[in-house]
Order: sequence, then structure tokens, then C-alpha cells
Amino acid sequence: MKNYGLIKAAIFVAIVGAALSLAAPAEAYKQNPQRKFGRGLHNAMYGWTEIPVTIHKVDQEYGPAAATSYGLVKGVSNGIGRTIIGVFEMLTFPIKGRRGYDPIIEPEFMLERWHDDVVPIWNGDK
Repeated sequence: MKNYGLIKAAIFVAIVGAALSLAAPAEAYKQNPQRKFGRGLHNAMYGWTEIPVTIHKVDQEYGPAAATSYGLVKGVSNGIGRTIIGVFEMLTFPIKGRRGYDPIIEPEFMLERWHDDVVPIWNGDK
């Protein structure tokens, strides 16, 4: 029989984070522990999206040869970094850092940049 302890722990952390976010004040954009946890969860889940976004950006700036080599390596390293930072923020969400609860990495949520960089090209806007 498989050990599902890690999956159960992840589900528990997600439920606790969701419950805490429901108790959050009405100031949705204020940096607080709930936002830090949500940001960490988002970045842990979507850190991999750094790969296609970075490949696309390198392709736009340097061309397809650089995108398939430099863009891929840079995207993987950025994705790993964002995922690790996301896990770190989830684990330390109740602890106030030197900068308060401000994000460690920008953009705060990965898919904000995806929307600005890639979606207009799919729509033919750029």
C-alpha cells in the first residue's frame, strides 16, 4: 500500500491556507500572512510557467537559436527558483520578514507576467 502522508499534508496545508484567507480583512491587496501563503501556493504550483515565458521572451529579444538554448536554461533555473520561493513562502507565511510580508520575487504572481507577455501575441496585438 502506498504512503499518502505527503499528499494528505499538502491537502491539509491548502485547506488551512484557504480557511485563513477567508478570515482575511477586506483589504485584498494589503500584504499579510494570508496573501503570503496564497502567493507561495501560486508560485509553487505555477513556477514551471517560467520556462515557456522565458523561452518566448528570449526568442523575441535574441531569436530562436538563443531561445532553444539560453532561453530554456534560464527558464528552467527561474522556474526552479520561483517554485522553491513559493514553497518557502508557504512554510513561513505566519512569520513577518525584514520587509514585512512583501514578495521575495517579482512579479508577485507568475501568471501576471504570462498574461502581459504572451497573450497579446496569441491575439495578434503585438
